[in-house]
Amino acid sequence: MLSELTNLIRVLMAQKKFRDAKQLLDETLTSAFIEQPSSADFLVLRVDLEARRGQWQEAAVDAVHAMEHEPLHYTRFPIVAALLVKSVTVPPTNNSARGFSQRSPTQPISTLLTRWRRPASFFLHQKRICR
Repeated sequence: MLSELTNLIRVLMAQKKFRDAKQLLDETLTSAFIEQPSSADFLVLRVDLEARRGQWQEAAVDAVHAMEHEPLHYTRFPIVAALLVKSVTVPPTNNSARGFSQRSPTQPISTLLTRWRRPASFFLHQKRICR
């Protein structure tokens, strides 16, 4: 049943019926279901929809949940990293170096970043070993 629902959502997305796909995902991804490992594929679909709409923080939260369920899946960490970077608030400035040093992530994102610092260093360490 879950694979049929996943296929239906993918068909809706292919037909560019994003509102219908989002509504179906929101109905499916209850707080209880999000805690289960079987929700990872649905979370990734919702990440895709949220990113298309520019909802970077919401997409980052869902991506982190998906990564919690499948931490060694090869696409999970790069997606989380990209969404965390995209969702950081950077104050406008003319001096790019000064602006970079004054970066202030929003509270939910900084919490996620702190939470995943240890797994992130694990993946970075693994990459260095493989070279």
